[in-house]
Amino acid sequence: MIFFGSVLQAQEMPIDSIYDVPVDSLAENLSKKEIRRVNHQLKLADSPAFYNHEDRPGRKAALYSLAFPGLGQAYNRKYWKLPIVYGAIGTTLYFTVSNSQKLKEYNTALSAELRGETHQFSGILSESQITRSRNFYRKNTELSALLTALFYGLNIVDAVVDAHLFKFDISDDLSFQWQPDLLTGNNSVIPGIHLSLQFR
Repeated sequence: MIFFGSVLQAQEMPIDSIYDVPVDSLAENLSKKEIRRVNHQLKLADSPAFYNHEDRPGRKAALYSLAFPGLGQAYNRKYWKLPIVYGAIGTTLYFTVSNSQKLKEYNTALSAELRGETHQFSGILSESQITRSRNFYRKNTELSALLTALFYGLNIVDAVVDAHLFKFDISDDLSFQWQPDLLTGNNSVIPGIHLSLQFR
């Protein structure tokens, strides 16, 4: 029986250390990919105050997304997520409003039907048909409103998670190592394989 052990580490590149190193020295000692990473960090350091992730980035992202959907994604510079956020929330909000309008129409018609008054469905739909339609649109309105609230909440959660991971480099520059290992337990030694995955 062989067991596997794994280690996953993420390291943050301090911006202060980048400023302390001369540019010429960086160009000589770093690869092209590392130079691009350094330039990206320097660009973030010189960003406007709105993009500052130094002080409570998760809290800021949550407040921005709560105030206006998509603003947290913009704060994290994940602009490609904006169409997804607006598409999800906009679509469910549209169905919430349209179903709510239909529900109001059938509620009005049902009330008029019960009072024996004429309404827009007089001679077209019976009382039972109006009732079924009213229940159908009420259910759809509640479901659409629930989905709108769900996507609104996911928009906030996504912004907070991205804000916490903002300063970590998760590029393709990964280091992967494996080596034989021995695991001890219950007074026995078990052969295994140790996997180590690290990104900077």
